[in-house]
Formats: sequence, structure tokens, C-alpha cells
Amino acid sequence: MSPRGPAQIESPGEFLLHSLELERESAEHYDQLAQSMAVHHNPEVAALFEQLARRSARRAEEIERRAQEIPLPELAPWEFKWHCPDPLQDCLEPKVHYLMTVTEALDIALYNERRIRDFYAAFLSASDMRVRALAEEIARETRHHLNWLEAWRAERGILGEERMEDLDPPNTPE
Repeated sequence: MSPRGPAQIESPGEFLLHSLELERESAEHYDQLAQSMAVHHNPEVAALFEQLARRSARRAEEIERRAQEIPLPELAPWEFKWHCPDPLQDCLEPKVHYLMTVTEALDIALYNERRIRDFYAAFLSASDMRVRALAEEIARETRHHLNWLEAWRAERGILGEERMEDLDPPNTPE
């Protein structure tokens, strides 16, 4: 999900706008996953995604606070400078299953958070000093969040969790 290159985002406002969109999208995706897991009676995984949604929403609020003093440009969705059309969708959907375990959910979250970290890391050498300084601040917070998630995953270890039994499997032709 890294941008096409730090040089292509040319101002602190544009960097903050991309960062804000990234965090809002992340919170929204985690929230959708939480709702889906709740509907499918997978409360432990739903609770994990709810917590991740709240944390992403808090990061978005932090970025909004930083952006209060910096004018943000207006960009149409297709003007954002992501490598892929949707910065998060491709990394979440193929692995998501309504009977997934907490360990599987943590693995998805780690993958997503590493992509977010890589997005910010791409700007640590930006030519604009203000962009670089913002990237350093946000990258530090992102690393803290990623470290928390990695520690939580390590705590769980490989538990040999089994997926819940599907009491009403999909009726698909064989």
C-alpha cells in the first residue's frame, strides 16, 4: 500500500489527507469485519476487530488534530496515490472467513498494520522536511500499535485453535 513514491506527495496537507484516508478506511474495514463476525456468532473475533476499529479511529482523530493547522487539498477518490485502487481491500478479503479464529484474525490485522507502517516509512526520506517530520511522528505511533499487536499475537502463540463448527454450511454444488 505504499505510495507510488514520496516525491509524488508534495505537501504536508496532501500527506495528512492520505494518512487520514488510510486510517479512516482501516477503521471502517475493521468495523465491517467486526459486524460480520458478530452476525455469524463469532464474538471473540468480533471483539478483536471492534478493538482494532477503535484504535484506527483514534489514530484518524490524531491525524485530524494535526491537520487542523494545515489546509488539506480536496482529492477525488481516483486521485489518491496508492499502488492499488483500494489501499486495504485486497489484503483483507481473501483471508477472511466467518468461522475464522482469533489467531487468524490477528494474522490479518498484523498484515494490514505492517502495510500501514510501510506506507509511513516510505516518507521518512521525503524531500519536504515538514512531510518527513509528520511521517516520523505518525510512523512512531504506528510502530507502537504494531508492537502491541505483535506482542498480543506472540502471547497467544500457536494455540491450535479450531474453527467453530459450521452448523449451517453454504449449500454449494459439488
